[in-house]
Amino acid sequence: MRIQVGVHIFTGPTAVGEAAVEMLSSCCIHPPARHGDFLHNGFSEGDVVVLIDGLYHGNPPIRHKEILDALTRGVTVIGAASMGALRAAELHPFGMIGVGQIFEMYRDAEIDSDDEVAVLHSDGPDWTVLSEALVNMRHTLRLAEQAGLVTPAERTELLETARGLHYPRRSWRAVARACKGDEALHAAAQRVLNFHAGPAGRSNLKFEDALAALQYAKELLGPGRTMVSDERQMHWPDGWRTTYLRRWISEFTGSHMHGRFVSLAAQFDYQRLFGPDQPERWRRYVLGILSGLNHEAPLCQLEDAALNAAAARGVTGVAVRRAGAGNWLTADEERTLEDRERILTVLIRSSRLTVDLVDARTARQLIPQQRCNAELISTSLHINEQIAQTSFSKHTDHLKQSVLLRHLRLLWNLPSTCASRELDAAAQDRGFPSAGEAAESLRPFFLKDHHERRNYGA
Repeated sequence: MRIQVGVHIFTGPTAVGEAAVEMLSSCCIHPPARHGDFLHNGFSEGDVVVLIDGLYHGNPPIRHKEILDALTRGVTVIGAASMGALRAAELHPFGMIGVGQIFEMYRDAEIDSDDEVAVLHSDGPDWTVLSEALVNMRHTLRLAEQAGLVTPAERTELLETARGLHYPRRSWRAVARACKGDEALHAAAQRVLNFHAGPAGRSNLKFEDALAALQYAKELLGPGRTMVSDERQMHWPDGWRTTYLRRWISEFTGSHMHGRFVSLAAQFDYQRLFGPDQPERWRRYVLGILSGLNHEAPLCQLEDAALNAAAARGVTGVAVRRAGAGNWLTADEERTLEDRERILTVLIRSSRLTVDLVDARTARQLIPQQRCNAELISTSLHINEQIAQTSFSKHTDHLKQSVLLRHLRLLWNLPSTCASRELDAAAQDRGFPSAGEAAESLRPFFLKDHHERRNYGA
């Protein structure tokens, strides 16, 4: 869902929310960024995103390709202070803008470790910082040296002592405790501890860099300023839009239904599982990709063109028979299929296509009833939540795969005694790589469908 504001700011422990609101009246404050946030929020051309804080220890971090994808859509992405500085140092050659000393230190390889900016903090909405960032400690030591409180050698030793502490434990008291075996170094640590407690030593480099990034964003949006896409984006190597990125886009793009987010990926899974015409839809989609023709062309034309394309690459009836097709055909199909259908079946079942569901034409072809699917998925999720509240053991994560596979046989009108090869073939005809992956896709929808079949004989 697109949010119509000028600037989006991802912040948390660095605590620039109030300053951002004062400086940029139209900004939208987000919690620390995590994997999917740049895709889920639907940023588009003209938006300015300021990335300051990001989660990474207990959450998947914001991915580089998510930021690159935003840049290609005309979004200006600024990074500073924490995760933002780290990502900007990695992506500034591709158009991300880095601001501040921490970004420059990463960019110039003065520092290179992620844990330089890592801190222990409480959960939102407070995001209270519970440890010292190493990059801030580095800055404090530099100020202490300038004030004549430590020698260059002591500064280096104290920095190494701080670096040796795991990031959630870093504090000046912890550094002083770690130096107790060295009287001179312990005395230097105590001087820095006292200096840090006073006004001159309270300089917070992460906070200062974050403010600089906000000021930069404010200037970008000032009167007479025009947002211009960085020309470096035009020279990226081919193939940067990987399979992973296309999957992430489908997982984090979708619609809200009854207060629940329903992704395009979930809608596609639902269609693949429950769509009565899914085998035909998937067949047309694969043949259209292989042949280069519109999927709405007559089926025989799609098949002929796909067979010609396969033959040009040495895939013929003779080649398939020599190689054997036991991985793709059932025993009955091995005995009964003619060469033409044998090749087509192998082509369809062996295809490993990453579907671009954001493409409107593809989505219409493979998810013909998006709103209806979203309604059914939302209902399924509601049922899962209600049942899980009665007992932790009833969460869908605890469903055995054997139960899910048995339900697939029922769902696809297969004999209860059919072999795993037959079940795999049915899954592959619907666009799944295997029955096992189809079973995992069924997991969120099992309870609803099982309940309806048991009570209504569906």
